[in-house]
Amino acid sequence: MPTLTKMPTLLCSAVRRHAAETPDRLAVRFLHDGEVSGRITELTYAQFHSAAIAVAAALQQRLHPGDRALLLYEGGIDFIIAFFGCLYAGVIAVPTYPPESQRIHRTLPRLQAIVADAGATLVLCSSALHKAAGPLCEQAEGLRSLKWLTTDALLESPLDWLNHETEPSDIAYLQYTSGSTGTPKGVVITHNNLSWICRDVLQRWCYQEGDHQISWLPTFHDMGLIWGLLSPLLGGFPVTFMLPTAFLQRPARWLEAITHYRGTHTGGPNFAYDLCVSKVPPEHLSSLKLSSVRVAISSAEPVRASTIKSFQLAFGPSGFRPEAMCPAYGLAEATLQVSVTMPDDFPVFLPISIQAAEEHLVVPPHGPSDTRIMVGCGRVAEFNSLAIVDIETGRRLPDRCVGQVWVSGPIVGQGYWNQSQATSEIFKNQIVGEDDTLWLNTGDLGFLSNGELFISGRSKDVLIVRGRNIYPQDIEQEVERAHPAIRPGCVAAYSLDVDGEERIGLVAEIDPNRLAGEPPDSLLRPIRLAVADAFGVQPHDLALISPRGIFKTSSGKIQR
Repeated sequence: MPTLTKMPTLLCSAVRRHAAETPDRLAVRFLHDGEVSGRITELTYAQFHSAAIAVAAALQQRLHPGDRALLLYEGGIDFIIAFFGCLYAGVIAVPTYPPESQRIHRTLPRLQAIVADAGATLVLCSSALHKAAGPLCEQAEGLRSLKWLTTDALLESPLDWLNHETEPSDIAYLQYTSGSTGTPKGVVITHNNLSWICRDVLQRWCYQEGDHQISWLPTFHDMGLIWGLLSPLLGGFPVTFMLPTAFLQRPARWLEAITHYRGTHTGGPNFAYDLCVSKVPPEHLSSLKLSSVRVAISSAEPVRASTIKSFQLAFGPSGFRPEAMCPAYGLAEATLQVSVTMPDDFPVFLPISIQAAEEHLVVPPHGPSDTRIMVGCGRVAEFNSLAIVDIETGRRLPDRCVGQVWVSGPIVGQGYWNQSQATSEIFKNQIVGEDDTLWLNTGDLGFLSNGELFISGRSKDVLIVRGRNIYPQDIEQEVERAHPAIRPGCVAAYSLDVDGEERIGLVAEIDPNRLAGEPPDSLLRPIRLAVADAFGVQPHDLALISPRGIFKTSSGKIQR
């Protein structure tokens, strides 16, 4: 196995090298239904490389380097083969999830917006998905002209592939963020970005000979793609993965896969650990063996101290060690991770004053009722830089002062595809009084304490519910459409912390003259149904109030 110091810089070179030097080494294993005893597909590095070349050869017959191809998969082994096929051919991959029939009015417009923004002309997908989604897309504006290539039907034809010389500055893929459905933004990620972030993953989470990664994370999101699949493929470590739906249907499948394959590295958002605690029956614990886990990442949504403690309490008897839990912080605009907790370093818990935190001050609590336990998200890599910046002055803040989290270094993406103004606003900031280094403004609020990063909130209006970023403006719009009596522009969606989990609160102004004789509480059901239908989540608290009761700024914006 190659060491990190000898590892090729680019993903393409790494996989080609593994295929040549260790062709029979296991690269990927896919559990089709999430069961270790169910249907399984395994590919060695030689088989994986050959399959990716077949896709690359087919792409070269249809596209040119720099063209964009949409990757429309539920996940699975076909997706990662198609992704590497794009890398091998010099085609820019655009991963996204397929439109959902249950929420077609929400997911289809987002797909249309991505295709239009990226300028994609070809879709890579499986035969089954083409059969299901192809006819639908043929009827949709902006999608009917797309060409389709079903990758699972390709014959291996490596002789037809012309080796494409990849440059570090070449664009590898566009990572579309979970923003407003009408205006999705594609983060431009280069091969250089990927090589730096994968190296950071492999070095700081201490992969070594015999390690095995287990993942269920969505492959069209940065964490599931880069941490879940690309980093182990670059490092030459096997990865076993399943679809997110398999985990959500029965969370024990995740822990059973770790047990069966002696997984050493795994991870998920905070809610996944909570789900295991609540859904894995106690009588099942004796069959789980989790002592092999050295790294269990908690990222993609706020990390809760209560979750870490409850997971350890539940699964400590199954061998899970508390120092294996590794909170981390990252975002798509920084390719993936910004800061990480190192293996064998216990998570850092810092009690602070709730009252002072509302004023962005970090001081010890005044008593139990004033205590909020913050969880550290580790430290930034030595080749990157992190600064906490005052929102008003644009100057760097000292330790234990809350401000915006800014990042600089080779992990930062190149900007948003074809959106120069948004790129300038987010990716090209400078700290007042310092040199001309360009910084990424993450939009998140946090502070440093002895080099440890703590995330305290978000200056951008994004709700994170079960690992999903949801814009409150989108929720408010759906609520307004639920009934004529709901006053336009007078709905507020906001974040609630309920037993350590982020939930959604709603307040809506009601026009009594448009109730048509119905009682006000008759609106509760259509509002809840509208939110559930559009976003797949339920509001926790919902209040209906009289006109002109919503708090607004002087410019008329909702004060969430």
